[in-house]
Amino acid sequence: FYLTDAFLRLLLWRGTFPVNLFGKTFHFPIHSLMAFVSLAFVVEQPQFIPAWWFGCIGWIMIGTMDYRLHLPSPWLRCKHFLEHIGTIITGSSPAAPHSIQAFENAEEANAFVETWKKRIKDSEEAAAHEYEENMKAQEELQREMEEIGDVGTDISADNRGGSGLSVDPFKSVLFPVQQNLAMICKYLRHIRYILIWQESYISFWFTAGCFLLSILCAFIPWFFIIKWTSRLFVWSLFGPWMKLVDIYYVSTLDDFTEEDLKEQRLKSREQRRLATAAAIS
Repeated sequence: FYLTDAFLRLLLWRGTFPVNLFGKTFHFPIHSLMAFVSLAFVVEQPQFIPAWWFGCIGWIMIGTMDYRLHLPSPWLRCKHFLEHIGTIITGSSPAAPHSIQAFENAEEANAFVETWKKRIKDSEEAAAHEYEENMKAQEELQREMEEIGDVGTDISADNRGGSGLSVDPFKSVLFPVQQNLAMICKYLRHIRYILIWQESYISFWFTAGCFLLSILCAFIPWFFIIKWTSRLFVWSLFGPWMKLVDIYYVSTLDDFTEEDLKEQRLKSREQRRLATAAAIS
């Protein structure tokens, strides 16, 4: 839901930045404006794509930080990016400690939590309904195939009741996959904590690093580097002189017998032993 809400706000120019004009508060779509200007610039100057990429990541991190700072519950908020910078420069936090009162914004926080739970419940119900519809469509297709004489396997068989085909024979194959998936989920969970500023200190350093790389990449002549790297690659590895490499190096590798390779390994091991003994003494 975080990504969906952020993408819709960005694409549809929904206001996020409050501006007071003539006694009224307007929400200005600052993120949409920045996205449009930066993309319009980078398509005309593609050499700034690496700088734009890192700047975009840092900008997304600032957006998620701003989202957490405006949550109704003060317990879910994080420190501001500028507060971290002030702490690094001065050695102490420039912002005064926020004293959370008893039941502060309790009604708004509870309403936010209930709305969030409802969105999750509606999404799960929609997914379950879609699954049931797909199963009905598959069963209907199976009946149609049976009517024309092409009897297939019952795809609606459920193994949860203890009947049907057991997956135990595939345990040796599926168990390592499940372990890898568990590890991937663990890493994704940590990445999520960083992206939503739940680990605010790591998020700050990650954001600062992205902005620093964006500034550095803006001064790197990428077209020049790509051009000369490509030239060196082509002229070094695809020229006719590679025939000399074949004659004087690659072809000689095939002439080694098993005894020669064994002798080389023994010689290398002896040299390593002598070097270790010399270092100890």
